[in-house]
Amino acid sequence: MRLTRWLVLGGFLCVLLRGLDAAAPHPTLLTLRYNGALYPVLKMIGTDPVIVLKGKEKRIRTEVRYMPSRMEAYANGSIEIEEASVGKLTLRTHPESATSLLEAEDEGRRGSRSEVKVRLRSATPLVGGMIAVVLYPETTLYTPTAGAGAEIEVRALPDLPAGERVTVEFTARSFSYRQDQSFFVQIFDREGREVLTNVVRQAWPYYAALERFKLLDTLQHMRKAGERKDMDPRPVLMIRPLLPENEVLPNGAVFAQLLISTEGTVTDINLDPIESSAVSAALREALGGWLFVPRLKAGEPVESTVRVPIGF
Repeated sequence: MRLTRWLVLGGFLCVLLRGLDAAAPHPTLLTLRYNGALYPVLKMIGTDPVIVLKGKEKRIRTEVRYMPSRMEAYANGSIEIEEASVGKLTLRTHPESATSLLEAEDEGRRGSRSEVKVRLRSATPLVGGMIAVVLYPETTLYTPTAGAGAEIEVRALPDLPAGERVTVEFTARSFSYRQDQSFFVQIFDREGREVLTNVVRQAWPYYAALERFKLLDTLQHMRKAGERKDMDPRPVLMIRPLLPENEVLPNGAVFAQLLISTEGTVTDINLDPIESSAVSAALREALGGWLFVPRLKAGEPVESTVRVPIGF
């Protein structure tokens, strides 16, 4: 799948987004926090992740805090997830299901262990991959405690031959079941890079919420600093689109005019005409997830517009 090379505005911070309508492609690198720093996960030994520390592999046997970090693009290959469940909670993998709704039969129960089952099929061989299951309360997507209560389990994947259906089953630590819970599944290659699946859209609202509240926190700190300056809007998160295959791409640059809210989110997109409606929709989806430090006037955020060239 081809992705664009972006001709964009300036420097990066890593921050966040307004509302679930701004969810957009979010490929991640599987990382964990150790001694105050983030390290990519190299592989799994049982339930223990392995990182590289000072040039040597280190197996982490203490409580792990996984912190998936944004990547520019998905790893090579693609995987279809046909079925996924955690205990009695079932992931709806039907293409028309926009969110990962759960059927919670035992609300409030916390069993001793939880059985995880995922059936998948890889388009290309995948060796040394990893699977992550993220279970979280949906209410955290709308509050400043986004991510609170999330539980993440990671395991090594068996080798996945191309085109063959493989069922992955393991016993996880106990999850707390609640009526408002959702979960999603992510697949990573041997370098910790996320592989594109048919259910990736179910992870985007979760990551969009985390980023949104990081950005709001950043803006609050900027205002407390008391700098009464004027400043043009600055992009802090630029997302590449998932372009459909076998579609005609534009020749040359396409321009998009974006309306930036006082919270740094994109609230309106005026895109140059594009022959393929599917390509246009993919661009709008990605641009809707961009984040900015908004324009500041005397230190206060105000609405603004930016014009962005996009190259193919």
